[in-house]
Amino acid sequence: VKKKEPEKAITYYRNTISLDPTMGEAILELAEIYENKFDYDSALTVYDYFDNDEIDDGKVSMYCYKAEAYFNKKDSKKALEYYLKALELSPEDEDGWFGENIGATYWQMNNFEEASKCFKKVLEKHPDSAYAHYGMGLCYQNADDSYRALHHYYEVLKINPTDVNTLNNIAAITINDEGNIKEGIIILEKALESTTDDNLLGQIYLNLSRVYSRICDYDRHEYYKAKFYKSAGLDSLFTLEEEDDDDDDDGVPK
Repeated sequence: VKKKEPEKAITYYRNTISLDPTMGEAILELAEIYENKFDYDSALTVYDYFDNDEIDDGKVSMYCYKAEAYFNKKDSKKALEYYLKALELSPEDEDGWFGENIGATYWQMNNFEEASKCFKKVLEKHPDSAYAHYGMGLCYQNADDSYRALHHYYEVLKINPTDVNTLNNIAAITINDEGNIKEGIIILEKALESTTDDNLLGQIYLNLSRVYSRICDYDRHEYYKAKFYKSAGLDSLFTLEEEDDDDDDDGVPK
């Protein structure tokens, strides 16, 4: 019902919350519907229900969820404000989840110095934080320090060998900074095998299309460009030959 008939789901969850304002699960389900519709203002209003003394850690939860909503809304200033409010109530988590997300917020604000400070602080206490390693990789990559960026990206892969964003970034460094196009393509193809998410697939298809155009392999360039259009729902603008599912051929030009 939530996906197929969101308006009915909204009515159901609002009625549920009116009967039991402490039902956190219903609050989250309702807010998620709005966030999936990119109606962040409505979601933010829903999170106000957590400001209830009868809900365990209600105010902290409200601040955290609002911070995440503002982050997704690309309102970094408000996101940081609410993360810091939550941190005031839970200072013991400064080097964990809060540090990771505050670091990401600083990154979104293009404040890479503060972002790296947060990620470093997290890694001092949690050296196996893939999120913090990824954040440090982004900071170093932004500073054109490919060596240190790769160090942190490969630390991510030790924890999650199929992290698509990390593979994408390693491929970018391998191709653009090291000039190793062949190895970069191998990494992108590994990323391609590691996800079914349309947004991530689209990014990989686009990158592969650009790389093959760079080396003048126009058949593969056109193939991945068409795959990109299809993943973005723009296939009507570009004709992609149908693939024969019964054939061992995967449709990629040889």
